[in-house]
Amino acid sequence: VIVQPTSTGEVLVQDFVALGYPVIAITLNASVNNKILGMCKHVFQFDDNLEHIIEQLNELPVYMHIVMPGTEVGVELADEIADRFDIRKNTLKLSEIQKQEEISGSWAKLSVLQEF
Repeated sequence: VIVQPTSTGEVLVQDFVALGYPVIAITLNASVNNKILGMCKHVFQFDDNLEHIIEQLNELPVYMHIVMPGTEVGVELADEIADRFDIRKNTLKLSEIQKQEEISGSWAKLSVLQEF
C-alpha cells in the first residue's frame, strides 16, 4: 500500500510493480499522476474517514505486506493503517525524517527495498 503516490511514491509504485508486486494506492488529493495510478491494482481516495478506508482495504482479496507513505503528507495515514492491520511500516526514524521533509527519493527507495 502506498499512501499518496506522488514524489518518492511514484518511484515506489514503479519499483514494486517492476518486482511483480500488486500495489494499492490511497490518494489524499487529486494531484496524483494518472499513469502511476494506472499501474496500481487498486486505488482509493481517502475522504478523511479512517474507518471507511479500513473497511475498503478489508474488502480486498489480497494480503497487504507493507504500508508506505509516498510523500510526507502520507506519513501519518500510512502509519495508522499499518497499525490497524498490524503490518510492516516505516521505522519510527524514517517516519520522523519524512515528516520533516528532509528525505531524498533515492534514499527512501533504497531503504524501503532493502527492508522489504
